[in-house]
Amino acid sequence: MGRRSVTAAAVALLTTTGHVFAADLPRPNVPAPLPAAVYNWTGFYLGINGGFGDGNSNWTDAGIGETGRFPISGYLVGGTVGANYQIGAYVFGIEGDADWTNLQGNSGAASHWLPNPERVARHDSRPSRLRLQ
Repeated sequence: MGRRSVTAAAVALLTTTGHVFAADLPRPNVPAPLPAAVYNWTGFYLGINGGFGDGNSNWTDAGIGETGRFPISGYLVGGTVGANYQIGAYVFGIEGDADWTNLQGNSGAASHWLPNPERVARHDSRPSRLRLQ
């Protein structure tokens, strides 16, 4: 046997025996895959919201004239109610909401209609809205 055939036999022996040893290794413990999450959007919901508003206002009135810039502040509150129904990949729903604000400030302006500076109040009750989704 020549030198080349001995070298070829050694390379073949070394490269093929690695697979034999690898077959005897234990398999790693792999946890089973988790099931896919199932979402269902069917149901009712309620929500409330609230906050505080703070800022400046500037009014012009024919009887008072320009009020100048004055601070206003107040609270706001509201609510939401709705329902959803899921059919397959589609979600149908109805939702309604209402909000109310109470912003007040002192204009400090006087006129013949308002001899004393009066507090200017803004009570804003936004009409209720109803939406189909």
